[in-house]
Amino acid sequence: MGYRNSRKFVTGLKTSSTVLSHEEQLQVNTFIGEAIITNSIRQNAEKKLTNRRLQKLTKRLQRQYKNKI
Repeated sequence: MGYRNSRKFVTGLKTSSTVLSHEEQLQVNTFIGEAIITNSIRQNAEKKLTNRRLQKLTKRLQRQYKNKI
């Protein structure tokens, strides 16, 4: 059991049959981290845009409703 764990530590991240060096593994982790951050920033921007659209629509509907009364 201990041997298997130590072997995993030595080989690092395996993709199919390729063994990445420690430096390459760090680059992959950094790339994945940046992609996750970029995606969350984009999702937040989309939410804000949606909220803004909803606010504009609400204001327009309120004005129309006031005009009818």
